[in-house]
Amino acid sequence: SGGLQKTIFGIRNMAYDLRPPGLEELGLAETIYRFCDDFTQMWHVPVDFQSAGLKNLKLDYDTQINLYRLVQEGLTNIRKHAAASRIKVKLAAAFPNIIIRIEDNGRGFDVQKRAAATGQEKRMGLRSMQERVTLLNGEMKLQSKPEQGTKVFIKLPFAVKKSGTKEHHLNR
Repeated sequence: SGGLQKTIFGIRNMAYDLRPPGLEELGLAETIYRFCDDFTQMWHVPVDFQSAGLKNLKLDYDTQINLYRLVQEGLTNIRKHAAASRIKVKLAAAFPNIIIRIEDNGRGFDVQKRAAATGQEKRMGLRSMQERVTLLNGEMKLQSKPEQGTKVFIKLPFAVKKSGTKEHHLNR
């Protein structure tokens, strides 16, 4: 049933990609928590998710989707490259920023060398995360050493739900 499970997860992942289920009803923290939970069950890598300061935050939908995507891309990256046995995800609002930390205990890499490497070598996942963060006027820092895991630190400026104004959506 391994193949079927993977297919089901793939389809569910596509659904998550289009529009994370429950984001509007459940809120960002709960939606990410559920994603982490699904990820743990599917890939047998425990994800410890913590959030702080998000309770009564009215973030605009685009911001929520993008934060969600960054976590999703971060975990997918770890699954594909890191061979980690533990992952920690922390999402915290500390005005005027929202901070995401994603840590794993996987195989790590040499950040300097990786940055210097060109072409495909540059882990597509990290690059697309970086692009997303740049689009959102945020910053992303990487800490990693071979055999010492990887930490991704992302800081994004707040975008609060605007009432009554038309928002244009980045279609990505």
